[in-house]
This record gives sequence, C-alpha cells and structure tokens, in this order.
Amino acid sequence: IDTVSGDKKEYLDNCGNLYTINIPSNMAASGKCNFVKGKVNTSTGGTVKIHIAKPVDSTLSYAENGFIVSELFVSSLDGNGEFLMDINKCVYNPEYSDTCLVEAPLDTYKARVEIILNDERQVYKDNINLAGIETANSADTPLVLDLFWNNGLGIDIEDTKKVESTMLLKKGFNMISLMVKADIVIYASDIINAIGDKAIMAAIYDSNGGGYKSYIRLGDDVRIGTDFKVLSGISLFVKVTDDTIFKFTGKKFKKSKIIKLLKGFNLVCIPFSSKYPASKKTGMTAESILKRIGKNGLGVYKYKDGNYITYLYVGEDENGKPQFMGSKDNYDVLLGEGVFIYSAEDCSFWAE
Repeated sequence: IDTVSGDKKEYLDNCGNLYTINIPSNMAASGKCNFVKGKVNTSTGGTVKIHIAKPVDSTLSYAENGFIVSELFVSSLDGNGEFLMDINKCVYNPEYSDTCLVEAPLDTYKARVEIILNDERQVYKDNINLAGIETANSADTPLVLDLFWNNGLGIDIEDTKKVESTMLLKKGFNMISLMVKADIVIYASDIINAIGDKAIMAAIYDSNGGGYKSYIRLGDDVRIGTDFKVLSGISLFVKVTDDTIFKFTGKKFKKSKIIKLLKGFNLVCIPFSSKYPASKKTGMTAESILKRIGKNGLGVYKYKDGNYITYLYVGEDENGKPQFMGSKDNYDVLLGEGVFIYSAEDCSFWAE
C-alpha cells in the first residue's frame, strides 16, 4: 500500500465498490523503507498478501485479541518463488472512520502472511516475528521471514486449496456462523460431529414460522430433532458442555452476498471478510447494518456471554439524520458471529 501525505487512498469494499479514506495532512512524508523477504519452493507463481498486526490495549472496543490489523500489502512471487516487499506505510482504520492512521512497523509488531499459488494451493501463517524490521531499510538488507525462507530453499506448500477456521465456543449457548464454505451441503449433525463430544445441541431460528428448529444429541447414538441445513448467510446456536475449540475446513468465501430479511426477527451473519484469515473483521457494524437496511432496520442483537447486546434505530433528528441507541456502543459484527436483525418489512441488504 502506498500513501502520500495529505492524499486520499482508494480501496475496494467487499462488493468491489470504490471508497476512499483520507490520509491525515500532518502525516510526515518519509522516504524510509522497511523490507521483508521470503521464498516458496515453486515455479508456479502466485500472490503474496501481508497484513501487519499492531499490539494495542485488548480492552479497546475495536481490538482483535489485543491487535489491530492493517490494510493489505500485496505482491507477486518472482520466477524463483521469492517475494520482496516494502511494508513501511501501514494503514490502520479500526473504527472505519474517514481518517486513518499511517505508520511504519515496529519490531514488536507481527506479520500475517497468506500465499496463494496460481494453481490455487495456499498457505497462511500468522504471528510472524518482525524483530529487526526497523533497520531493514534497504532491498539489499531485508528482514528475512524465517517461516517463509527455509535457509533460502523456500518452503513447500501442501496440495490444499482450503483453509481451516477455528473459533472458541464457551460453555453454554454460542451464536455462530461458518467462516468458510464446504464442498458439500452441511447439516446440523455435521456441526455437532465436528465439534465433538462437548456439543449437545444446534438450533436455528425459522423466520417463516417464528420459532426454532433444534437438533439434539442425547448420547453417542441417540439424536432427536430436525437435522436442518446450515447455509451461508445464516447463523445458528450451538450449546456445549464446556469451553472447546470448533475447527472447520473449507474454501474462503470470495465475495459478499445479498442478505434477505423477512418481516420480524432474522438470525443471519456477515459471511465474507476481505481480510480473512488475517482478520475476522467484515467492515460491518451494528450501526452500518441498520443504515444499510434503512428505515426497515429496527434493531441488531448479538448474543455474547449469556446476554444480548442490543443496538436500535430510534428515529431521526430534526435534520433527518438517523439516531441509534444500544445497551453498548456500536460494535463490530465479525466473521463467524451471528446476529438477530429485526426488520419492519421484508427487505434485503448487501453484506459489505
């Protein structure tokens, strides 16, 4: 990403539409560089995507596990499978404002690197140490990323076109959605089996009937209820007997989609993030969802730690500006999460 002091930077949102963010005019222009280098054992060619993770106070509302994640740096592998990238100007916009933060990386930051070969094989590694990046100011003396170097031989990429998603499920009920797309139709029983012995129930809200469909595991071979389909764009509840990790493998969603809502409550999700797997941020918040829906969007409800976090549309001020209020401030709707949306009428919105 290349930015210029006082300029504007154009990006593509999840739907491929252009938008701009303003670079602060007091951001000092700098000719300094910070180079990283790596190598893949391939002649296929491919794309290298790097996000920089900056440590921040984990109590900040926009922090993701103690980090904020930069916008994308992207390059290509050369004929030898090597890449050399200048990551000096890291752009951060954690609160989706018109003005962003631009700064050079520090030795304490981490890199999150994804490489996708032209034959669609891919690899992703995070928490890559950047110690030494502050003095890697020349293309002749780059910081070599050990996890992508292997003493100059290059790393091998397995024959896989899928990624493994992971999420923490807490004891009790969890409102979740699938972060990746399976090759086959997924049912509630598949979710229960993938979670393992600690999973005892999966439930989905049926907006047509206004009630829940549940699939319950009573024992190893005893199941009752409706084994419903788990589709992209919808969310579900799962209940577990103790904290556990849910792992699910599939292909990344490549684009956003239209989310259709019926009048009343709808249990849905935002199924796409352009930053995934480096970040689960979708660019959508409770407020931006309501603004996208318009006056039909009356409320967004996220279930977390046994409680609902509400965010409501309460009308317009004297100037026609929409007004909102919630049990907490505006919040992100992340990949892998679900939310209830209450709609005044049947409608739809772009999940971007």
